[in-house]
Amino acid sequence: MSVSAVGPTGTSGSTAVSSQIASLRKQVAQLNKQLADEVTSADDAKTKELKQQLISQQIMVLEARIAALANQQIERQATASTSQTSAATARARTAQSADGAGRTIDLQL
Repeated sequence: MSVSAVGPTGTSGSTAVSSQIASLRKQVAQLNKQLADEVTSADDAKTKELKQQLISQQIMVLEARIAALANQQIERQATASTSQTSAATARARTAQSADGAGRTIDLQL
Protein backbone atom coordinates (compact mmCIF):
# COMPACT_ATOMS: atom_id res chain seq x y z
CA MET A 1 0.00 0.00 0.00
CA SER A 2 2.18 2.80 -1.17
CA VAL A 3 1.45 6.00 -3.00
CA SER A 4 4.21 7.50 -5.04
CA ALA A 5 4.38 11.24 -5.33
CA VAL A 6 3.89 12.79 -8.72
CA GLY A 7 5.10 16.35 -8.85
CA PRO A 8 5.88 18.88 -11.54
CA THR A 9 8.19 17.66 -14.24
CA GLY A 10 10.69 19.43 -16.43
CA THR A 11 8.29 19.26 -19.35
CA SER A 12 5.91 22.14 -19.72
CA GLY A 13 2.36 22.41 -20.85
CA SER A 14 -0.65 20.22 -20.85
CA THR A 15 1.27 17.11 -21.91
CA ALA A 16 3.08 16.96 -18.57
CA VAL A 17 -0.15 17.53 -16.67
CA SER A 18 -1.96 14.88 -18.71
CA SER A 19 0.84 12.44 -17.98
CA GLN A 20 0.64 13.18 -14.25
CA ILE A 21 -3.13 12.71 -14.29
CA ALA A 22 -2.77 9.37 -16.09
CA SER A 23 -0.19 8.21 -13.55
CA LEU A 24 -2.41 9.22 -10.64
CA ARG A 25 -5.40 7.43 -12.19
CA LYS A 26 -3.34 4.25 -12.44
CA GLN A 27 -2.52 4.56 -8.75
CA VAL A 28 -6.22 5.04 -7.94
CA ALA A 29 -7.05 1.90 -9.94
CA GLN A 30 -4.40 -0.07 -8.02
CA LEU A 31 -5.74 1.20 -4.70
CA ASN A 32 -9.30 0.31 -5.69
CA LYS A 33 -8.11 -3.23 -6.43
CA GLN A 34 -6.38 -3.35 -3.04
CA LEU A 35 -9.58 -2.13 -1.42
CA ALA A 36 -11.58 -4.88 -3.11
CA ASP A 37 -8.98 -7.48 -2.14
CA GLU A 38 -9.07 -6.31 1.47
CA VAL A 39 -12.77 -7.17 1.71
CA THR A 40 -11.93 -10.86 1.25
CA SER A 41 -8.64 -10.89 3.17
CA ALA A 42 -7.99 -13.18 6.09
CA ASP A 43 -7.39 -10.24 8.44
CA ASP A 44 -9.54 -9.75 11.52
CA ALA A 45 -12.42 -7.26 11.29
CA LYS A 46 -10.58 -4.40 13.01
CA THR A 47 -7.49 -4.76 10.81
CA LYS A 48 -9.67 -4.92 7.68
CA GLU A 49 -11.50 -1.78 8.71
CA LEU A 50 -8.28 0.13 9.38
CA LYS A 51 -6.73 -0.95 6.09
CA GLN A 52 -9.90 -0.05 4.20
CA GLN A 53 -9.93 3.39 5.81
CA LEU A 54 -6.28 3.95 4.96
CA ILE A 55 -6.76 2.89 1.35
CA SER A 56 -9.90 5.05 1.05
CA GLN A 57 -8.01 8.07 2.38
CA GLN A 58 -5.20 7.49 -0.09
CA ILE A 59 -7.74 7.32 -2.92
CA MET A 60 -9.32 10.60 -1.79
CA VAL A 61 -5.92 12.31 -1.69
CA LEU A 62 -5.11 11.11 -5.20
CA GLU A 63 -8.52 12.14 -6.53
CA ALA A 64 -8.07 15.61 -5.02
CA ARG A 65 -4.67 15.85 -6.72
CA ILE A 66 -6.22 14.76 -10.04
CA ALA A 67 -8.90 17.46 -9.69
CA ALA A 68 -6.26 20.10 -8.91
CA LEU A 69 -4.19 19.10 -11.93
CA ALA A 70 -7.26 19.11 -14.17
CA ASN A 71 -8.08 22.64 -12.98
CA GLN A 72 -4.48 23.70 -13.59
CA GLN A 73 -4.68 22.29 -17.11
CA ILE A 74 -7.93 24.17 -17.79
CA GLU A 75 -6.40 27.42 -16.50
CA ARG A 76 -3.33 26.98 -18.69
CA GLN A 77 -5.49 26.37 -21.74
CA ALA A 78 -7.62 29.43 -20.96
CA THR A 79 -4.51 31.58 -20.47
CA ALA A 80 -2.99 30.31 -23.71
CA SER A 81 -6.22 30.99 -25.57
CA THR A 82 -6.44 34.54 -24.18
CA SER A 83 -2.79 35.16 -25.03
CA GLN A 84 -3.27 33.92 -28.60
CA THR A 85 -6.37 36.09 -29.03
CA SER A 86 -4.50 39.19 -27.79
CA ALA A 87 -1.57 38.53 -30.12
CA ALA A 88 -3.90 38.03 -33.10
CA THR A 89 -5.73 41.26 -32.28
CA ALA A 90 -2.44 43.18 -32.08
CA ARG A 91 -1.28 41.75 -35.42
CA ALA A 92 -4.60 42.67 -37.03
CA ARG A 93 -4.37 46.25 -35.76
CA THR A 94 -0.81 46.60 -37.06
CA ALA A 95 -1.79 45.21 -40.44
CA GLN A 96 -4.67 47.70 -40.70
CA SER A 97 -2.50 50.74 -40.12
CA ALA A 98 -1.23 52.74 -43.08
CA ASP A 99 2.48 52.40 -42.34
CA GLY A 100 2.40 48.87 -40.90
CA ALA A 101 3.81 50.05 -37.59
CA GLY A 102 0.48 50.53 -35.89
CA ARG A 103 0.31 54.26 -36.52
CA THR A 104 -2.32 56.05 -38.50
CA ILE A 105 -1.12 58.57 -41.05
CA ASP A 106 -3.42 61.41 -42.09
CA LEU A 107 -2.70 62.80 -45.51
CA GLN A 108 -4.13 65.98 -46.92
CA LEU A 109 -4.43 66.26 -50.64
